[in-house]
Amino acid sequence: MENFLDYFSKGKFVLTYCKLCKKNIWPPVKNCPNCLNTTMRKFPKQSIGTLLDVSYSSKDDTFFGVVDVHNIKLIGTIVIDTEENKEKITNLQYGVKVKLTHCGLINNGYEIFFHFVIIQ
Repeated sequence: MENFLDYFSKGKFVLTYCKLCKKNIWPPVKNCPNCLNTTMRKFPKQSIGTLLDVSYSSKDDTFFGVVDVHNIKLIGTIVIDTEENKEKITNLQYGVKVKLTHCGLINNGYEIFFHFVIIQ
């Protein structure tokens, strides 16, 4: 979908929705891949999801996770923003609730990034 990268460059999360199939579609596209109906842009006010899988990179000292948010799967960084969350991450269990806090573009606009924090 045209301009969807413009939204990410401004830190705004956008996805598309098919009224006919009643499904969110990722990545954003102009037509639904299931029924070819024209999709509409959707700007969720809050994006809370469920952590499905987590991995740790010792090279970057960073946790990455697969998160189900709005019935789509996103891969992003699990940000450790408090001591409490640092403790939670060491005992991380699947199914933990996380919130999308930042998104945007890196590498001259060639990659989208997502940052999540633990809320549960």
